[in-house]
Amino acid sequence: MIPIYRIMKKLQYLKGVFILFCLSALLFSCGGSENSDLTVDKNLIDSTSSNQLVIGNVVFCIPSPVQTAILVKKVGASYDKDLMNLPSNHNSYSTDFQKALNLGVYGADLGYSTIYEQPQDGINYLTTVRNLADDIGVASAFSPDIMKRITENIGNQDSLLTMVGSAYRSLNQFLQENDRADVCALVLTGGWIESTYYVTSITGTMDSQELVDRLGEQKSTLENLIKLIEPYYNNPEFTELLDLLYDLSEEFDKVKIEYSYEKPTVDEEAKKTYINSTSKITITKEMIQSIRTKIDELRTEIIG
Repeated sequence: MIPIYRIMKKLQYLKGVFILFCLSALLFSCGGSENSDLTVDKNLIDSTSSNQLVIGNVVFCIPSPVQTAILVKKVGASYDKDLMNLPSNHNSYSTDFQKALNLGVYGADLGYSTIYEQPQDGINYLTTVRNLADDIGVASAFSPDIMKRITENIGNQDSLLTMVGSAYRSLNQFLQENDRADVCALVLTGGWIESTYYVTSITGTMDSQELVDRLGEQKSTLENLIKLIEPYYNNPEFTELLDLLYDLSEEFDKVKIEYSYEKPTVDEEAKKTYINSTSKITITKEMIQSIRTKIDELRTEIIG
């Protein structure tokens, strides 16, 4: 049974998640920025696209960790191997639960090393991802052809990002078609935690409003993740994870997000939609520190 105060919190989430779903439908992605002027090619699906899952009749939209890695590099942060989970740690994960979560973690690290054009690290993380996928019985999602193409293009950032994105979309599709939504939720959660860890670590070392805004936007994403995992609350492993996510959400509840909807501009000839909506994030240094502490605790619990 979910405690009564958790049920009350779930009712609060329903409103936030409904808003997020509406924005997702309008913006074709999760989250926004204060001065959003994005161009979305509706025919382009790559590794920077949001992950969309349909479970039951509900669409869950989770931003790709690669989106965050791109922003981290864009604001001038240096490549930092210490931000990533060591590939050798994968040998210590004994349960499918741990392996699924860390498959998401290592997937984010693979994207991070790829964005920073670190081919040797990319190969190491690709191997780790493949091994974990094999351990939990989802290796068939990473076909030999995809793995071969990824390995051959390890030095080509654009091609590699596209193929890695293709591999993970294949994984998501495989998990959903084989009724393994719980594993899919864990992979997405692990990737989100790792990419958010990048942001909270870097916001403590450099001044970037873009990073601060990106962190604030994760309030909505966390609500979505919680909603995705809650059906498994009575599973003891999921219970512990959810309780940690609930604690983190209490810190994010203090973040204020004001959305201002503007009708998108559609260029039918170019098959592009221009996003005109904006959002304003209000988050203090104290909030950032509290969120950073919770993310550190959560990540440590996951990677060991």
